[in-house]
Amino acid sequence: MTQLMTASDVGAARARVRAVCAQHDIGNERCDAAQLAVTELLGNALRHGQPPIDYDVVCDHGCLVMSVADGSPSPPHPRAVQAATAESGRGMVLLEAVAQQWWSEPTPGGKRVWALV
Repeated sequence: MTQLMTASDVGAARARVRAVCAQHDIGNERCDAAQLAVTELLGNALRHGQPPIDYDVVCDHGCLVMSVADGSPSPPHPRAVQAATAESGRGMVLLEAVAQQWWSEPTPGGKRVWALV
C-alpha cells in the first residue's frame, strides 16, 4: 500500500494500475476502466474522507481489485447530480459504470472502499 498525501499522487496510482495491467496482460479497455475507478476512489477519499489515505491495486485470478482506505467512517454513496453542467458529484456513479462491483467496509480507523474491474 502507498500513502497518499495530495491529489498529485493520483497520477502515481494510475501508473500503478497500468503496471499491474501490463504485468498480468490486462487489455486496454479494462485497464482504462481500472484507472478511472482508482481515480474516482482516490478523488472521493481526498475530497470527502480524512487522512490517512492509502490505496492498493492487485490482480487476483485475472480480476483487478483496487481499494482505497481513509480515516472517515462515513460510507460512500452515489448521489444524483443536480445538473448536467455540475463539476462534481459523479464519482460513485462513474464507479458503478466501470466496475463489476464495488463495496465498502468499516475499518478500525475509518473505511476501505473496494472496486472489482
